[in-house]
Amino acid sequence: MSCGRLVSIVLLAILVIATAPCEPVEVTKTVTRKVAIVPGRGVAKSEVYVTIVLEGEGVCTVDDRTFVLNPQGVRVHGESGQALVEGNFVRVVWHDVKVEGKKVLSYVVDSGWAPLDISVSVLVNDSDAEVTCGDSFCVVEAGIGSELEYRVTISNCLAPGAPIAVIVSATIDPDYLTLLETRPKPDLVRVVGEYWMVTWMLIVEEESSVALHLRVKSLDAWGEVPVPSVVIVSSLDPEPALSNLVSVEKALEKQLESILATRKQVDEAVSSLGDFEEFLNESLSKLKEFSEKLEAAANASFAAASALRNASELAYAAASDLETAASSINALSATVAKIKRRVDTARELVEEVESIGNETLNLYNVLENLPVNVSSELIEEATGEAHEMREKLLAILSQLARLEQDAEEGARKLRELGAALEDSANKTETLGRLLLEARDQLVETTELLEEKERELSVKREEYSKWVSQLEEATGKLRANLTEIRTKKALLESLRDVREKEMPLVTCGGQTVRGVLVSDEVHARVLTLKAKPSSNKPAWAPPSGKQSEQPVMRLGFTLGGLVCLLGSACVALRFRKRNVEGDYALLEEIDRLIKEVEKASRHHNIT
Repeated sequence: MSCGRLVSIVLLAILVIATAPCEPVEVTKTVTRKVAIVPGRGVAKSEVYVTIVLEGEGVCTVDDRTFVLNPQGVRVHGESGQALVEGNFVRVVWHDVKVEGKKVLSYVVDSGWAPLDISVSVLVNDSDAEVTCGDSFCVVEAGIGSELEYRVTISNCLAPGAPIAVIVSATIDPDYLTLLETRPKPDLVRVVGEYWMVTWMLIVEEESSVALHLRVKSLDAWGEVPVPSVVIVSSLDPEPALSNLVSVEKALEKQLESILATRKQVDEAVSSLGDFEEFLNESLSKLKEFSEKLEAAANASFAAASALRNASELAYAAASDLETAASSINALSATVAKIKRRVDTARELVEEVESIGNETLNLYNVLENLPVNVSSELIEEATGEAHEMREKLLAILSQLARLEQDAEEGARKLRELGAALEDSANKTETLGRLLLEARDQLVETTELLEEKERELSVKREEYSKWVSQLEEATGKLRANLTEIRTKKALLESLRDVREKEMPLVTCGGQTVRGVLVSDEVHARVLTLKAKPSSNKPAWAPPSGKQSEQPVMRLGFTLGGLVCLLGSACVALRFRKRNVEGDYALLEEIDRLIKEVEKASRHHNIT
């Protein structure tokens, strides 16, 4: 093989290797904001520890940003990187970082600011205590029987108003201290070995505080009492709280929608009740008017019945009078008939006289010389008068018969009229009673409707109260929604900041965005001891006991931190709405506790 061909093959191999894609790099980042608190003074030191872990193969450029206010210095460990401040962010860039399997980059930012402003105050027998601090611990004057109040106040400086989950744990040695009271009630109290662990799980929006009320039971070999060691851990990840607020917001919106729908139904019901009440009022007015008219009609019917009955009685009386008149006419007819019979008898006598006269006349004609003077004219005149009288009597009898018949007919008709009037009077009285019964029923109906009207009025008042309560509930819900949305906006701004904290890693022309596993605050209060004023300072132990105090302190720290880990896990489980499923947070807390434990051990022993 020629030399030129060999060189070509080597160059080609180098080119292939150079252009071959790198193995994908996985990037994770953790931020630990360590804060040292001095009792009576507040935040004494604030440092931000940033660790970036690269896993994979390749030569990479790492560009990272971390939110830090008032940075006072940046220390880059391991690989050299360029650090600069851009607004509220510290930016560190590493170039040509060779990653073979796993690479860890880190830097520390000294800051004059902490996301949480933490202050510790101490009262001895209800009076402010003077706290004297050295390099490793502080001292407050208190003897056996003294009562201590240890108060920790936490203020949200990162985003006031945004809910931030904070765990506060205090370790108490019951051999030296008696726990009298805690404020507020802790979420967890555990006994681990010789110590008590008191843990609060707080949601700090503006400011929160916890307090321990203790009594000094006894002193240790140095004449001192270890006041509870306090550790504060907080996650700055807004996602759990933001997710919870989104769920709460949706629930409140749904509840508000339901209340508004209920309000609409109640308004419609109130409107319907108002219309029905108006209809009832009109109906009641008409029913009362109709009832009055029925009563008036009934009274008129009774009056008419009375008049009809009076008319019936008058008809019966008139009928009786006609019957009496008919009887009188009948008697008169009998008298006239009797007169007629007498006239007939007289007429017959006259006729006999006339017949005798005729015979006499004939005889006179025979014996015309006899001295007899019979007047035929007188007889004829008597006969004519008798005949005329008879005719008049017949006419009178005929008229009397007609009068009697008319009187009887009139009496009969008057009696029929009296009966009809009496029947009409009875029917009119019946009508009056029916009208009164109808009036009574209308009155009962009116009373029932008035009762219903009163019930409707009560219902309307109840509905008005419901409307008022619904308005109040709606106002509260809207206020809650406004508060929730304000907190949500704050958390979203924190999420935007968190998004900017994601590291960017470029390897072989491919840019990978890292994952911010955790961003936490870990604050530790400087150890506080109580001792009577007559004792010597605790940092100058007697001869021959140089190692006893550090060993005791180390055991105290180990026990306290182990209890803190257990309490934090349990408390996090109790507050699922804030850290549910955040296993990375638990691991980071574990890691932080181990780091603090190690640092504490090193600090105390040295």
